[in-house]
Amino acid sequence: MTNLMYCNEDTLVTRNQLAAIPTPNGRGAFHQPVGYGDYLELILHRLDRAGLAVINEEYATANEGGRFFGTMELGLKDGGNMIQGDAMTITLGVRGSHDQSVPRGICLGNRVIVCSNLCFNGDLANVSTKQTTNVWDRLPGLVDQAVDRIPALAQREERRMHAYQEHTFNSPRHGDAVLVELHRQGALPGPQLTRAISEWDAPTYEEHSEFGDSAWKLINAVTESQKPTGTQVNMDLVRQRTATAGAFIDSVVGIDF
Repeated sequence: MTNLMYCNEDTLVTRNQLAAIPTPNGRGAFHQPVGYGDYLELILHRLDRAGLAVINEEYATANEGGRFFGTMELGLKDGGNMIQGDAMTITLGVRGSHDQSVPRGICLGNRVIVCSNLCFNGDLANVSTKQTTNVWDRLPGLVDQAVDRIPALAQREERRMHAYQEHTFNSPRHGDAVLVELHRQGALPGPQLTRAISEWDAPTYEEHSEFGDSAWKLINAVTESQKPTGTQVNMDLVRQRTATAGAFIDSVVGIDF
């Protein structure tokens, strides 16, 4: 689940437009703002050094440029996706601010939520640091901490994807039973359960049905139903529901990393 969520008052920008936003002076002895462009260049340099590239990206600013947030879909430098398939794409979320509203942060996952209402989470990794004195001494290590984990995470998620694609339910009703159990476990409240059943019966995207009534089709149905809506999102609840759903479907498929 990859989402860049923004409000009407936010502004979608390109990478170059983001880099052109002036970096203000610090708001005190312990506040050391870092230019948005400099921050992105550091991340892109570390990705390139690791053999990775950004194949899709989207950025937005809020509070008149006081903070920014974005998502980067990652692939190999030769142009290929690390993992084929919407539910298993590795995405990097990034955010920062000049107004001290959020720290510099990076999140990683195949289910990433980045939003101007301060929701920021990846299901595989989350790192951050405040923009205080010597922030530039900490940022390279912060970025490396995230980037160094990507190849292993990608391999793990690729194994998971193939396991989901190869696990076929004996009948559509067996998939229904999994969705109902996820409802019992709190991962799919009523409205989301209804949406998940609809997606299981008739997926919005044809590629989700490519492997028949499989766990791949099921996880995509759950993913579509769990996408947050509105501006008041309870991030802890989203994390909990996502983790519960993933763990249970892993157990159904027989995955044990």
